[in-house]
Amino acid sequence: MAGQRQGVMGGRVRSGLAVMTAALCLCLAGNTDWLSYRHDHNNSGAASGGPTFSGKLTLVWRYRADSRITSAPVVHGDLVYAGTWNGDAIALDRTTGRLRWRAHLGANPDEAYGGPRGVIASLALDGDVVYAASGNCTVAALSATTGSSVWHTRICDIKRSDDVYASPVIAGNVVLIGVNIMEDRPTDQGREIALDAASGKVRWRYWPAKYQGTGSGVSATAALDDHSRVAFVGTGNPTPVTNPPPGDDPGSDSIIALDVATGKPLWTFGPSHPHDTQDEDFFASPNRFQSGGGWRIGEGSKDGSYYVLEAATGKKLWTTPVGSQASSMIIGTAAIGEDTIFVPVFTTPTSGSLSAVRARDGRIMWSRDTGGEYEAPLLLGRTVFTAESEGWLDAFRAGTGASAGRWKLCGSARGRGPSAAGDRLFVAAGDCLDAYALH
Repeated sequence: MAGQRQGVMGGRVRSGLAVMTAALCLCLAGNTDWLSYRHDHNNSGAASGGPTFSGKLTLVWRYRADSRITSAPVVHGDLVYAGTWNGDAIALDRTTGRLRWRAHLGANPDEAYGGPRGVIASLALDGDVVYAASGNCTVAALSATTGSSVWHTRICDIKRSDDVYASPVIAGNVVLIGVNIMEDRPTDQGREIALDAASGKVRWRYWPAKYQGTGSGVSATAALDDHSRVAFVGTGNPTPVTNPPPGDDPGSDSIIALDVATGKPLWTFGPSHPHDTQDEDFFASPNRFQSGGGWRIGEGSKDGSYYVLEAATGKKLWTTPVGSQASSMIIGTAAIGEDTIFVPVFTTPTSGSLSAVRARDGRIMWSRDTGGEYEAPLLLGRTVFTAESEGWLDAFRAGTGASAGRWKLCGSARGRGPSAAGDRLFVAAGDCLDAYALH
């Protein structure tokens, strides 16, 4: 995983086909909220409510930060939350875009990915507390209304090239977060960590690597089964990339189900590429959805394929190659709704695609060429919004793949993807966070 290749930095769906909707996600937010990286604990990337999109976007406000913004904006009440590469968690007025508060978490000064590693991931809301993570190995709980500190916890060590790319996930009384390794350096092992939500104290740590060596970073943001209290995470490749430890390197390039209470593994799928020397790991985050009468876990791989497993057992049900070239990768997390998985593909900064894959059997329903898609798409009703890495926002009709518009963004889009709440679409690109009115 962990390194971003090619020099690039690294709900409920309400529509006319609402029968499938209730089965697809356990929604944590209402029509006017987007509370976490992919909207809900299933990582659906699907927003409910709002107007039927007719193909028009109007810029309502633009906030320009002092560094890049790659968070998928999080929305609750009258505030919009994001992070900056310089290490700030920020809250903006939802109506005007005015800065309401700023909390500095700090940043890792290592600029291997083109800038300091500050709050590059999305934030997560739970009641009156917002959780943020910085690449300097700090996780913080902050007052959602004022930004004042509730607690700060150091979870890793930047001297060992540890990095925090994943977004926090609030699983009841714990906060889940992954630790990654910058540039696939052979300096440490990745892990998933659970922190006490009230105090920030470490509850447990889980190291996926079951071999003598380093790597298996966790860049993925966990998907969560709230009922059974099971978390699902993807892992990276062993290191060094060109000469990993001999053998299958178990725990690398895998999808793992973990008991939230204890951190113990319930099942492991993988490694999908034993003795991986090609960086073909699970960099995107898992999706949890229901299809074919049962719950499934799906995740895109940097090998260009999307994998679907039984959630209860980890048994592979199907795999579909989505990228058209050998160098195609799935980096952004897919969006899911109405028995369809919308998978972004990155080949080069100017070359990629978006494909609609049928959830029950992996059949590709349609595919559209785009610029390179590093980010996660957004499903809003019957429209899919997706960002090209060179700074364009595209819209496609979910059922047919027909174009519904294309707009130039403020800067490059190599972050976590757009989000939506009510009649607003929120997009981070370059050093801007924009709010658009949907028409």
